[in-house]
Amino acid sequence: MKVRFVRPCAQKGPFMREGGVGVVGPGSRPRRSWQLRANAVVLAYALAAVVVLAADGLVPDQRWLAVHLLLLGAVTNAVVTWGEYFAVALLRAPQPARGPALARLVGLNLGVVGVLVGVVAGLAPVTLAAAALLCLVVVGHVWSLLRIAKGALQGRFAGTVRFYVAAGVALLVGIGFGAAIAVEPPDWPHEEPFHAAHVHVNVLGWIGLTVLGTLFTLWPTVLRTRMVDGVMRAAAWCLALTSVGLATAVTGFAVDAGGLAAAGLALYAAGVVAALRPFVATWRQKPPYDAASWSMGLAVGWLLVGVLVDLAMLVTSSDAEQYAGRLDLLVPPLIVGFVGQVLLGALTYLLPVVLGGGPSAQRASNATLGRAWPVRVAGFNLAVPLLSVAEPGWVRTVGWVLVTVATVAFLGLAVVAAARNQSTRSAGPPGAPPAARPTSQ
Repeated sequence: MKVRFVRPCAQKGPFMREGGVGVVGPGSRPRRSWQLRANAVVLAYALAAVVVLAADGLVPDQRWLAVHLLLLGAVTNAVVTWGEYFAVALLRAPQPARGPALARLVGLNLGVVGVLVGVVAGLAPVTLAAAALLCLVVVGHVWSLLRIAKGALQGRFAGTVRFYVAAGVALLVGIGFGAAIAVEPPDWPHEEPFHAAHVHVNVLGWIGLTVLGTLFTLWPTVLRTRMVDGVMRAAAWCLALTSVGLATAVTGFAVDAGGLAAAGLALYAAGVVAALRPFVATWRQKPPYDAASWSMGLAVGWLLVGVLVDLAMLVTSSDAEQYAGRLDLLVPPLIVGFVGQVLLGALTYLLPVVLGGGPSAQRASNATLGRAWPVRVAGFNLAVPLLSVAEPGWVRTVGWVLVTVATVAFLGLAVVAAARNQSTRSAGPPGAPPAARPTSQ
């Protein structure tokens, strides 16, 4: 299965070939089936996060559970599933064996479920065992990326894979902080510093670095336009600034050194700004026009806003305790505006590719996922400032309703698109005879 679109080829991107035709897709029926199952897991975690949020007061550790269903469950599955796929596409590398990838996904989800159950039930041994399993999975994921890079023709897009490797290292550090917090003794003095380090290394490292690295090449593909000059040079600067800044900030948070953490956040923000130059130039070349492109574009904007708000909160806090009390203010811009929105935007673009069925089937899937997209995208982004209101009340409630409605609408449309695609594929092309069915003996 190949999904084709025409775009200028003055500067070929990672998914282009001679003649200006981009080829993006799983490439085979087994690959399609693999991607469908993997993305179904992502959607299941996202739905579970929405259900937990809706069950106000009925679920223990509701907020922690919802955030980790989204970040550790949905986003991590998406990153592991698509990270290897993009690495292979970017480096023109041979497809690795399916067995190890399947084992990693199974181990990943066993680890995710173990962490969720262990923390909510207060079972420290289960939490530690699950965290150790997650570390093994991440090490395997990073090792697979390094093997792909080593065996590939190192082209100008190899820098993108370095973002994925750095993100994997960040997740290993984040798991370590999270495990320490989960089994902490009463009145442990390092809880607040470690919690701040855990949040930042996971959101800005594991997710932030992955998204930034991917968008350098995926953004022009989503907009169906050519890459602007200097993309990989900007990517190199972005990776250097964000990775050094992240390491500095996380160290500062962990040792309760606010000045060091602030310096690191400033470097990280500079890295995001470095990424925005080709990002904005591509936007000016061809503006966003659908749900996927608008969601991804606005998500990057919320990432920068979130980092700047974080930096402002840190420098105006008198101590670690006051800063820890303000961390909830990062949930709207970073968790909702950035992470949640970039996940929905990426899936809106990638699901029709995975579903396949030819150009007409992909157009139908795109049309289904694009229903009422301006209203859904506008509502999702309006929710971010509403959720940023300091005091709980009806304003925040409206914000959560907007987020929930937009998310549930997307999940419902994804199911409809998959069902219609399967029905179309089963029926065959127009005028074709119906497929033969086995008869019972």
